[in-house]
Amino acid sequence: MNLFQSINDALSIALAEDENTLLFGEDVAFGGVFRCSMKLAEMYGGHRVFNTPLSEQGIMGFAIGCAAEGMRPIAEIQFADYVFPAFDQMVNEAAKYRYRDGACGRHVGGLTVRMPCGAVGHGALYHSQSPESLFTHVPGFRVIMPRSPLQAKGLLLAAIRSNDPCIFMEPKVLYRAAVEQVPVAPYELPLSKAEVVKQGRDVTVVSYGQPLYICLNAIKQAEQDLGVSIELVDLRTIYPWDKETVFRSVQKTGRCMVVHESMVNAGVGAEVAAAVQEDPSTFVRLEAPVVRVAGWSTPTPLLFERFNVPDVANIKALTSSDPNLVKELGPAFQKYNEEQFTTVKLPGGSEPVLVSSHNSLGDGRYYDVESSTSFEFDHATQKASGAQSYSLESKHSDLVKSTLKSLGAYVKEHFPNAAYGVYPIEEDSKLAIIIVANKYSPNNFWNGRWRSLYMFDPSGSSLEGSLRVDVHYYEDGNVRLVTNKAVTASIPSATGSGIAKEIATVEKKYQEELNKGFNSLSEGAFKGLRRQLPVTRQKIEWDKVASYRLGQDIGGGSSRR
Repeated sequence: MNLFQSINDALSIALAEDENTLLFGEDVAFGGVFRCSMKLAEMYGGHRVFNTPLSEQGIMGFAIGCAAEGMRPIAEIQFADYVFPAFDQMVNEAAKYRYRDGACGRHVGGLTVRMPCGAVGHGALYHSQSPESLFTHVPGFRVIMPRSPLQAKGLLLAAIRSNDPCIFMEPKVLYRAAVEQVPVAPYELPLSKAEVVKQGRDVTVVSYGQPLYICLNAIKQAEQDLGVSIELVDLRTIYPWDKETVFRSVQKTGRCMVVHESMVNAGVGAEVAAAVQEDPSTFVRLEAPVVRVAGWSTPTPLLFERFNVPDVANIKALTSSDPNLVKELGPAFQKYNEEQFTTVKLPGGSEPVLVSSHNSLGDGRYYDVESSTSFEFDHATQKASGAQSYSLESKHSDLVKSTLKSLGAYVKEHFPNAAYGVYPIEEDSKLAIIIVANKYSPNNFWNGRWRSLYMFDPSGSSLEGSLRVDVHYYEDGNVRLVTNKAVTASIPSATGSGIAKEIATVEKKYQEELNKGFNSLSEGAFKGLRRQLPVTRQKIEWDKVASYRLGQDIGGGSSRR
């Protein structure tokens, strides 16, 4: 069956199984402009399937009256674009009837409103709108939009049989375009229950109705060209929608895109995006902001209608790192990674190596002295590849290697998770010495980084550098603690062991200063720093906050804990 045939079949079943079911609207007895009610008047009689005057307000008022008397009316609005004259009846009567007269046992739960919606390429201002989000602002309705014939039949029967007033939106571009095997027997699909159409691990795409086909095409291309794995979720019922399924998917993938044909402003995508970011368990797993691909916030001009509908290119571009976008942002990514002294493990390697401007070979390649390896680094994905053998050529190569040896002993004993490097710079006249340590303590809701950068001048035996500690606490809010310290020292021996010894002395002193200052910060003052941005239900033990020992927890070895 195609979509209009499956809807016709569902309507026929509903009329056959309950004599209180009525079907009416403009041209409905003639089969409807899209043939969804074809032959039903002949089969069930003109007293149950009939035409109405061209008055959407009258159609809805009559339908509400029938439902209030226990009937199951199925009212058709010929085009969703013309539902607006009936808004008062729908919003102030149908949706509120149960809240107004429910105590008397009266309701209009048997009401189903069908309306073709969406663009077909030539509908322009008055035959291309998709106003579903307007109804999602009205408590009391269920708003449903199927993607296929199989879905349409099961969801429409569920809507007709439900005891809630339902708005059933039918993407008219799919009436003849969507074809699949549909059971002849009656069946229902659950309302307010989303379906995972395709499993994935990197991105969650949430959609409904006609855009799902565009999403599937975009996903196929994105997975083939960009190497991402994408999960596709069909909301099916867009109000009340299935938050649990969407949250579970986003928690798995860490990224979310919402695609719909209706305008982007205050649309379903805005609601899904807000809900995803308001849920604490989902928010903390987001690796990127939620994005929306939707129609323009403008009336649809005939000439540009096809540009107003989400297309494959727009969806594909946002599912991963689009090559053109990455090319434009490449310098920014590179600057960030080099300034942060990003660490990465080489393929087959066990120890992290550094990425910085000091060990750059150009064209995205970097080298590591200790492993005698050069490698290519993708600044967008932060992954290393193309490892090759590399031999350091420097007049200070012996000093570099001895410094690495002594520095390695200090770093491995002093830092729990660190990377370090020594590199000739400034035309082989100086050495850059870098230490980076990362400490993640999610159980106590904080992360921290220690970064040291020193410049050693062999000709003058002088050491200059800076130490930086950056800590983020995120229990019941966000506090970021950042501190810097400049250091200068003279190293008469100018040996690797002498350099490492001076670095150890400087850093130990700095950590002691940090601990002293942090322990003197009162609990009340620290609590007062927090911005109220709840992200977790768990609590840190504030009476023990001093025992976390900021400097030593980030930079101290196990012997100091």
